[in-house]
Amino acid sequence: MRQLRFIGGPCAAVFFLLILGQMARAQSYFDVSSCFNELLQQKTDYKSNEQLKLATLAQVSESSYDAFKRDANFAGQYAFISGSANYKDFSEKRRDYFSLHKLDLEYYRAISTSSRVLGDAAYGVITNCIQQLASKSDGFHYLYTVDDAKSASVQFFWRPPVNSGGIELVKVEDSTLVNAVVVNGDSYKGHLYNHSWYKKTPRIGIASSVILLTRADPDTVIRISMVTDPQLNTGFITIPPVPKPILPPKFKITYENAPFVFPFYKKQGTAIGHGNPLCNDCDNFEKVIDVPGDVVSVTCTFGPGSHNNTSYCGAVGERQAKWAYFTNDGNEQAMTMTVVYKKRIEACEENCGP
Repeated sequence: MRQLRFIGGPCAAVFFLLILGQMARAQSYFDVSSCFNELLQQKTDYKSNEQLKLATLAQVSESSYDAFKRDANFAGQYAFISGSANYKDFSEKRRDYFSLHKLDLEYYRAISTSSRVLGDAAYGVITNCIQQLASKSDGFHYLYTVDDAKSASVQFFWRPPVNSGGIELVKVEDSTLVNAVVVNGDSYKGHLYNHSWYKKTPRIGIASSVILLTRADPDTVIRISMVTDPQLNTGFITIPPVPKPILPPKFKITYENAPFVFPFYKKQGTAIGHGNPLCNDCDNFEKVIDVPGDVVSVTCTFGPGSHNNTSYCGAVGERQAKWAYFTNDGNEQAMTMTVVYKKRIEACEENCGP
């Protein structure tokens, strides 16, 4: 399927299976952003693939940390988010995570985590819109497209500016074409146009015919230059190759038992009433904690001091542990829950970044 991926602002290049080239200018500039109708666009974000998930993880900042920590869908992908005490702790664990999996943190920070994808119908609408804008704008402009690794096109536009003396047509006295050949109309090796003495000098008006090109080396830019009369600062026109796809990393997933130690004080537990069958005069408490992985075992330990008893110490759900205890001593006391859980180990094996 022919698609466009719109990345960035009014004059940005558009990439995917097809590239819609930027409207370069020699003498004037115009904004093509109005052609990118939101109704023609479909948004993709970090839920789309592993590459964008890692990029989003790399770009979590101190200001966005709390929101991502509360995002169950995202935090569930990376257990250390919910297990982090604060942003500083999270940042250190994130760096360790990328290092452990041999991933480049800075590389993923540079990847755009949101993009717009356009389908076949949108492509036609947008290119027609840009062509109309170009034909109505003063000065010299060009539009290029890249349909696949070999096929490309270029089209030129000229509308005389107010101070140009009303020159309606620009003559192309000479031209060069590197890494491509023209496949429609007249072609001449090494040139965009046929400049043989017996040929009429090519001219550019409001909109030239679309010139279809076949790229010689699919991994190298097409380079065009022109000498015009009147002389215009057309510069070098480069048509980039189709970008190499960024393949998502592939991971090998394993699990190992790991400890999760949670110290707290007795009165930090949640009060759940007074009295029970084992102690009529005791206050009842419970402490429920989230664990980074599936619970294997739970150990509950009172610190030295007052009289306390345990009514339950174990798992509640796959990733939570609970300690229910009661006491008739009002003094504060240190307590510790030690949970052994299944730690997820992800080792990147392919496409791990630079």
